[in-house]
Amino acid sequence: MISQNALHHAENCRFCFMCRHLCPVQLQTGKEINTPRAKGLVLSMVNKGAEVFDESMANAMYECLLCDACVNDCATGYQPPIYIREARTEAVVNELAPEAVMELIDKALETGNIYGEKKTSFAQNGTDVLVYIGDVAAFKAPEMAKNLLKVLAKAGVSAKV
Repeated sequence: MISQNALHHAENCRFCFMCRHLCPVQLQTGKEINTPRAKGLVLSMVNKGAEVFDESMANAMYECLLCDACVNDCATGYQPPIYIREARTEAVVNELAPEAVMELIDKALETGNIYGEKKTSFAQNGTDVLVYIGDVAAFKAPEMAKNLLKVLAKAGVSAKV
């Protein structure tokens, strides 16, 4: 299911509870499954054949911010995000990921972005400055992006988008 490296981290995290007080999701929900230790224990049980990776386990893996709070203060050097990311990949491959995640993936595959919309063209072929307009600006604030290009033009800057 997951790589030996990820399994190594999961197996070692399942015995430790030192980062329990650091996880912002666990602090908000109060659910034990939201601790890195519990996620490591779940994956260890799946690896040993005691459990089958199912939708509830997949959902638990997505109840993590991947903020690295557990890693930053870890005295042991283990990294829960390694096995959480791989478990998320496994969830997507087996179509066990939360519905919202699967919808985002479908939109990205269909349109090339998570918004499911056609990208606005900002066609500019200047030479002085390269301007990158990401999906958030292109879909959620296209007028801001257009205004940036207008300001650059008024300042005499030739921009390539």
